[in-house]
Amino acid sequence: MGFKMGSLSGVKALVVIILLVISIGVLAGYTYVLNIQVSELRGENSALKSEIAIRANIMDMLRSRVAELEDEKNLLQSWLWGNTTLLNSVAMEREKLASWLEGNKTQYESQIAVLSSQVEQLQLWLQSNQTLLRETQAWLQGNITYYESQVAMLKSKIDTLNSQIAILEDEKVQLQAWLLGNITYYELQVSQLSKQIEDLNATLQAYINAYQALRDRVNMRWNHENATLFITPTDPIVQSTVYSITGGWSNTSDWNEFWIDVKALYDWVVENIEYRYDGLYPMLPGTPFGSLDFLDEMWQFPNETLKLSMGDCEDMAILLASMIRSYNDMKYSVEVVIIIGAKGAHAGVQLPVQGGKIVILDPAGHYYTHDAWGNIVSKDIETEINNWLNYWKPYLGSDVRVVRVFSDYIDKGFNNTSDYLSWMYSRTK
Repeated sequence: MGFKMGSLSGVKALVVIILLVISIGVLAGYTYVLNIQVSELRGENSALKSEIAIRANIMDMLRSRVAELEDEKNLLQSWLWGNTTLLNSVAMEREKLASWLEGNKTQYESQIAVLSSQVEQLQLWLQSNQTLLRETQAWLQGNITYYESQVAMLKSKIDTLNSQIAILEDEKVQLQAWLLGNITYYELQVSQLSKQIEDLNATLQAYINAYQALRDRVNMRWNHENATLFITPTDPIVQSTVYSITGGWSNTSDWNEFWIDVKALYDWVVENIEYRYDGLYPMLPGTPFGSLDFLDEMWQFPNETLKLSMGDCEDMAILLASMIRSYNDMKYSVEVVIIIGAKGAHAGVQLPVQGGKIVILDPAGHYYTHDAWGNIVSKDIETEINNWLNYWKPYLGSDVRVVRVFSDYIDKGFNNTSDYLSWMYSRTK
């Protein structure tokens, strides 16, 4: 009994196994089919996605085109709206024109009637004047022959004139060639003459300049316009004279030596330059064609005064100022001072000194600023200038005053002595 039950269990197990195997095989087959279908579905899905992307692009393009068409529609609507007004305006103008034509139709019809009447009158006039026209035509025909003969004669004359013109043209060409040949010659002559004129003008200008320089050089001696040129400390004759008198300023810090040598220069001028009134001196005119005048007042240059050993007050003052300027190597101020009064004028030399002082040297007047022992000393400017002016009042007048101070570095004028004093104190503080 036990054996039977065991056999049935084994069969069942075998059946189960068989069924399982069959089930597994079926499942495997079904799985294989499903896998195939899944693969196909995946392919179809991919194709659908591509198709969807293509259709999406097409939709985007269509949307873009729809937007463009929408813009075109809007533009067309705007154009239609704009042109509707224009069309309405044109229609109104057409109506106005039609109205105007209708209004003027009667007027033009009246004018046409008038013109038609005039045409009829002209036709009647032409008919009545046909005989006259035929006679006029015959007369014109008769005159045509005459005028044709005149034209033939004129053509003959024209031919003759053309021949003469041709001859004249040939002569003109020959004349032009001759002129061209002579133009070069005359141009050369003109060039040479122009050069001669240029040279003559240059020579003339040189003579004019030379005369003006000579005139300025001569006239400056009496018009005193360039007073600074008369003080010549670097003139070789002036320098050699100064050195022969003083031996030079050996110690430029020794002012005692300076004043002793200044006194020696003053004494030399007083003793060696003879006082002489100016003689007649020429006044050159502006051009050589002017008249020559003379006056008895002129200035000499220092080297001239030294050569002549003669001169008047300003010549002596100019010489002495140049000598002292040369002596101090033009490092210190030395100036000619001009005074004037109702009876005349005079010149001396001044040496400004610091502290508001001055030294006056007047070789022509035998006057100089000195102490009781005859030594040169400096004194207060106002005191000393008034002493000198008072010295000259008997000869020049009670109104004598300072009017000018000049040297090789300055030339200054004054209205009166007060102006001079203010200027002098300001520069000697």
